[in-house]
Amino acid sequence: MRANFKCVIFDLGDTLFNSGINWDKELKVLREYDLKFSISDLEKAKMKIWENWKKIKFNKEKPVWEYYTLKFLGVKPSWKLAEQIKETFLETAKKFTAAERANPNALEIVKWLAKKGYYLGIISDAYTKHGKKWLSELGIDKHFHHISISCEIHYQKDSQKPFDLFLKKICKKHKIKLKPEECLMIGDRQGDLRGKLIGMKTCLYNPKEKDISNYKIQPDFVIKDFREIKKIV
Repeated sequence: MRANFKCVIFDLGDTLFNSGINWDKELKVLREYDLKFSISDLEKAKMKIWENWKKIKFNKEKPVWEYYTLKFLGVKPSWKLAEQIKETFLETAKKFTAAERANPNALEIVKWLAKKGYYLGIISDAYTKHGKKWLSELGIDKHFHHISISCEIHYQKDSQKPFDLFLKKICKKHKIKLKPEECLMIGDRQGDLRGKLIGMKTCLYNPKEKDISNYKIQPDFVIKDFREIKKIV
């Protein structure tokens, strides 16, 4: 089934790229300080960050994410320890090139969509520094008409706000008129489907075919392979 889309929007981490979170290394750093937590504890702490997103003041020069992870683990946070935890992410990120991180066929599809004349965008909760760096390394950053990162706009995808803002900004930036239903949002999590709340069409990237029957918002399309996008747009 084909639809009349003019704009295709991607999530970044674990959609266009594999984010490469290494929970074990974070836990190892914490254990060096006699702080014994589980992966489940880390996940819950990071979810608390999402819940308190609007109250957090992000600073590109400081490991704010890691600082608040410690806080929501119930540990008295310190910038020194937060920096050490951040280094585990950086260490993992350095081991892989952007090409190695790119999900299969993602690069091909971005170029194909650009050649076809679609407006392309990104709405992501990923780290700004690494996400944009990966796009640049692959030479595909030039294809995106607007990139929206939650720590820059101070809204993350637990609401429809990032999708509202994206639509307004890309239209203003390029002096165009886009209706929500002319936009297709592609992502791998429930949050990526919230564009549907403003009328966008949604596509779940689900390579492992996980069960989504409990999702409150159901996607309009589901794909296992990026090349399937050609059948949708």
